[in-house]
Amino acid sequence: MGTKQINHPTAGTMTMEHMTFRVYDAPELKLTIYRPLKENDSIKKLNLLMNGG
Repeated sequence: MGTKQINHPTAGTMTMEHMTFRVYDAPELKLTIYRPLKENDSIKKLNLLMNGG
């Protein structure tokens, strides 16, 4: 688990927490989940992007 800043061309900087899961039998496969944090209004910005705003 860690954090990452993403710079979106319209929304600006968003801070995300991320976690990566790997498949035991196929280590080349992985799933990364990003969750917006309150920093930089990331939750609000992501909601606006998802709603076409």
